[in-house]
Amino acid sequence: MSKRGRPKKQTGVEVVVNTTKFERHYTNEDGSVQIWKFDLKKNPNGPYETIIEYPKGTKTFEQLQSELPKTKRKYLNPKNNKYVNYLRAKQLGIVK
Repeated sequence: MSKRGRPKKQTGVEVVVNTTKFERHYTNEDGSVQIWKFDLKKNPNGPYETIIEYPKGTKTFEQLQSELPKTKRKYLNPKNNKYVNYLRAKQLGIVK
């Protein structure tokens, strides 16, 4: 059964105001920060913009591949846009 009457005042409770615009910040283990921007008038189901900020010195996939020896790299198959290993790339004629 529910309580009747006026509810008691609660001290130390944070009042949340319903806003339509807000941001959420997430920090990952690798040091990258994700910022999700919400506007419930534009899109009520999710964020309308996401921003990912990587720490300085982070290398891209291409930079990491250039440091590896030829037999350990991944090669892009132009027919299906998937990465294949060295042996398969040699069979397909991507690597000579």
